[in-house]
Amino acid sequence: MHFRPVDLTGKVAVLTGGTAGIGLVNAKVLAPWNATVVLPARNMAKAEARKAEIEAELPAGSTGRVDIRHCDLASLASVRKFATELANGEGETTYDSIDILILNAGITGCQTCDISLTEDSYESVFQANYLGHCLLTRLLLPAVRRAPAGRIVHVSSRLHYTGSLSREAIEAGNADLATARINRIAYSDAELMQVVFSNTIQRREFEQHPASRVSSVAVHPGFVCSDLDREGGLLGRFVKFIRKHFARPTADGAVTQVTAATLPSPAWLDSKRVASPECTLKTTVS
Repeated sequence: MHFRPVDLTGKVAVLTGGTAGIGLVNAKVLAPWNATVVLPARNMAKAEARKAEIEAELPAGSTGRVDIRHCDLASLASVRKFATELANGEGETTYDSIDILILNAGITGCQTCDISLTEDSYESVFQANYLGHCLLTRLLLPAVRRAPAGRIVHVSSRLHYTGSLSREAIEAGNADLATARINRIAYSDAELMQVVFSNTIQRREFEQHPASRVSSVAVHPGFVCSDLDREGGLLGRFVKFIRKHFARPTADGAVTQVTAATLPSPAWLDSKRVASPECTLKTTVS
């Protein structure tokens, strides 16, 4: 996949899920364009390896670099600690402004139809895909506002069409309600919540912060080979088989995210959603 280079010198990009799959492709695109790419990660050993891999592929003369930090989206305490150390002056290296925030990490939970809860007692797919990102965005939003033209990219899915914003979906973390759900439903609900959250941020920025130049969009990467179904299980193995034989290459899935994050003019982002199912860089507005 060929991307038209954009000079990101001096810009900071925070990218969740950047150690595998589509997220890793994003990191390998942004860093050579001279961006400082911050990778929150649960597995620091894996993150160290990915940092070395990305930086080893930087072209001569590139000023891009990778900054890895521990962050587990399934732990709200971990998210708060990460955000505080990153942008609130409490870490060894902090950033006054964040130019790009790509919320790419996610799980399907398809290894089982049983519900699993996080340490915060929320359903795991709901928290890892939506709630953790929601908290992270709210905590980092002041830093994004301080950027000349901050961009927030929520990586969702077309499965959001099958999601629900019902009371049961919203309160998916409640153990009594969660027992009646399966993870595929939780996944669709979380994807819909990401789209609604993205639109809400954009609307509130216009209404409550007239001087803000923050753009918030939700993107669909298309049906691509990715690490999303890494958990395993019968359903996971079936989805992996389908992806292997019918999905587009992993790199193609990064097109919508990179485009939404780096396109110089945000005028076409007013719809707050971008889709590129044929990987042509054109947008579908609805």
